[in-house]
This record gives sequence, structure tokens and C-alpha cells, in this order.
Amino acid sequence: MTRKHQAGAVIAFLALLTGNGPCAAAGPAQARLEQSLLPAVRIEGRPMPAWSLAERMAHYRVPGVGVALIENGAVAWAGGYGVLHAGQEAPVSADTRFQAASLSKLIAATLTLQQVEAGRLGLDEDVNHALRNWTLPRDDSAGGAPVTPALLLAHRAGVSVSGFEGYAQGAPLPDLGAILDGRAPANSAPVRVTAAPGSAGRYSGGGYMVLQQLIEDVAGQPFEALAQASLFQPLRMERSGYATPTAGVACGHGYDGRPLAGCGNRYPEAAAAGLWSTPADMATWALALSAAYRGEHASPLRPETARRMLSPLVAGGDVGLGPGVHGKGAGLQFDHAGSNRGFRAYLLMFPETGGGIVVMTNGDGGQELIGEIVRGAASLQGWPGFEPRQRSAVRLPAAQLDARAGDYQAGAFRASVSRVEDHLLLRTPRGTTYAFHPSSGTDYFALEDGSTLVFAEQDGRPVMHLWGMTAVRCDGGERACDGGGP
Repeated sequence: MTRKHQAGAVIAFLALLTGNGPCAAAGPAQARLEQSLLPAVRIEGRPMPAWSLAERMAHYRVPGVGVALIENGAVAWAGGYGVLHAGQEAPVSADTRFQAASLSKLIAATLTLQQVEAGRLGLDEDVNHALRNWTLPRDDSAGGAPVTPALLLAHRAGVSVSGFEGYAQGAPLPDLGAILDGRAPANSAPVRVTAAPGSAGRYSGGGYMVLQQLIEDVAGQPFEALAQASLFQPLRMERSGYATPTAGVACGHGYDGRPLAGCGNRYPEAAAAGLWSTPADMATWALALSAAYRGEHASPLRPETARRMLSPLVAGGDVGLGPGVHGKGAGLQFDHAGSNRGFRAYLLMFPETGGGIVVMTNGDGGQELIGEIVRGAASLQGWPGFEPRQRSAVRLPAAQLDARAGDYQAGAFRASVSRVEDHLLLRTPRGTTYAFHPSSGTDYFALEDGSTLVFAEQDGRPVMHLWGMTAVRCDGGERACDGGGP
């Protein structure tokens, strides 16, 4: 099946399975967005590609997507596309629950700040003064500055463990203490202070597990129960929680579009990665925080707390007390991405103007797809900062492009390069493809994510420099590729 015919089949399939497909009656904003996904890069002097959502879902092998579009301080629409489980017919809907992955940290950050407002916790005080059931250890080389909730929220506490792998269905799950100390059955390292607190930014899911312990200690109740009572119920986030749902739940898929064993891993690390939610529920949280920021409400946080949450902790930085923070005035935006095995998610909100979007997918290929959806929405809504980067491309003879074709390998990574009309197509071991256009005889750029690919020679053999790797061409009998994994 050709790519054009494949996209057409997916469009028809989505229209059949959902009430939000391109052939169904849809609101104007929704219908426009479905046909307006944009690349990371546009080529100067050429028409801007405008891809359909169905086409790009097929391209990235993502079976299902949930979207909530926010306009003028309200959810303009929320809907689903595709299916919960590849090979089955149950459709994704506005009520479908996805693993929120690191969007979980936004909830943990809000709960932390609620404890600060209640006077149970000092935002700039040593966490070991408030921890009752565990103490945060530190290496001798970490320096003497204290670890504070503010530093943990902004990923500047020098704390280890960037993220978590999750646990297969049926595997024993560690409790919070085992996760923090890296004890069996935990599959992650101990959470420790390994760098001077406040010295630099270093993303740490482990730091959010410290916050989970801190919240439980000062509030005197389990983290999940507190989230329900203090956030989900007051905001009517009725489809959000930490237990795996039994119905209306998306199944996780790999880069190849196939369902993962058990539909994906479980994440007992609730504060860092364990939330199940919907785009509409996460949009509800973003709207409530934005209203508090503007001083219109005192829920879920007081206005002064919301403003501090949405201010960079370090002058000139781009991380607040939980979310990323960018721009100022009407262009102020906060965001966060999430990545669990088989799931990808992203939340973006402009608190001053009341616009934003939440996208959740049930496929590992969802990261690039989400970027294309968000850029399309930004173009339609006039949000600043998401315009595709403009690059100049040159026309090269077909023979010159063909000379770059072949298989390239760097360690376990093996990719194939082929010519498609006036550019090169790179296929990764995961099956994902990138369209690389030449900016010179040796330099190329990808429309999908702006990556740069440079061809050269090393020890007399053709190589390509890509994503921090140097891959040697191993076709044509010059050197046999020895396999290669994803």
C-alpha cells in the first residue's frame, strides 16, 4: 500500500470509529486542526506542508490520540482519534484515560504548594526538617546547601534518578520506601543528593518521589488520597487517578505500533509518573491554575502562590515550581511533557490569554506527532513561539543523493538511507522515518524535528553524524552491518 493510499485508509477508518473523524460533523476549530499539522521546519520558497492528523498517526504508528483544545479560558472541544488497542475496534474518546507520565509532576507540584499554603511546609526550608519517615541522604561531594521543596520542584536540588522504567504486569511493585532507597523489588537506583543543591538544573523524577514522601509526612495521609480530596474532586477531574482503570483505558504501543505486553508497564512512582488521566481533565487543571494566576480564583492555589509557581526559580531560567515557564505578558506560557513506555503526553497553557492544548497518545511514536499537532494549533490560534523554523534547501543531482544511500551503523544503532525524489529518507531501527533535505552537498535537515545530518569520511569510509552519533556506512561489501537494535 502506498503512503497516500495508507493515509486515505486511516482517514476512513477514523471516521468510522469516532465521532471526531474528518468525515464526521466537527466544530470549525477541530476540523481545521485535523487537517493542519505542521513540521518543525519549513523550506524557504516552498509551500508549507499541512498534514492531516490521520496521515501523521499512520506515519508514526500511533493507534490513538486524545486532544483537548483550550480557547478563551475554556475547553473548546475534547475528543479522540483512532483506537484504544491496535487490531481492535474500541475507539478513543474524550473520556479515554491515558498514562499521563511526567504530567504527574504537575499534580505533585500543586499538592506540594497546597501544603505550603496550609503552613505545614516551608518552600525554602530544608526538607529533612519536615521528613518524618525517611531522610534524604547526600554524598560527601554534594556540598552543604540544603535541599528545599522549591529546588526539588524546579529540578535544581542535585538529586539523582532522572526517570523510572516501570514494572511489567504481574511483577511485584515496590512501596515508596523501597523506591527511595532503591531496594528490591525496585528497579531504580537509590534517590540521593549527588550534586550541590542549587548549582545547576538536572531533571529528577527521584526528586519528585522525595516530594511524595514529604507530602505524605506533613499531610498525614497517602499521596493518592490527598490528590483525590484536594484536587481531583474539587476540580471535578473525575477521570484522574493512580490506580490502573478497568474500562475506557488506552493500551500502550511500541514504536512499531504493536501493543506492548500487558498494554504497558505500571508506575508505582505516583508523584513522578503514575497518573492516569484524560486531556480534558488535565486541561481543567491548567485552566484552574491560570484563573488563580490571574487572581480570578483561589483554587487550586492562591493567586500569589500560582504566580510563584509560574515564575522561573532562577532569573533567566525556564523552569518554575513544576512546569516549564517561557515568555512573558500575553506570551507567557507554561508546559510539561510526559513519556512512559508506550505513552506520550504534552500540556501547554497561556495563562494570560486563556489558550492552550493537551495531547495524549498511546504510542511511543507520539512525541513527534504531538509536536506537529501543537504547531498546527499554534498556527491556527496565533500562539507565539511555535512557528516552524525556516531553512534553505538546495537542489542536488539525483546521482549525488543516491551516493549517500545505504545502511549506517553506530554501535547498536543501525539506520537505512534512501533517496526519495529531491531528498533523503532515513529509517531508524524503530521504523520511524525522517525526511532529510540538503542545505549543502554534505549537510541535511529533517522536516519532522529539525535534526541535522552531516555526511563525511572517516578512515576513508563514508560516515554520517546524527543525534550525537557517528555512524559508518556498512553496505556495498565494504563492511557488513552486524545487526543493530532500536
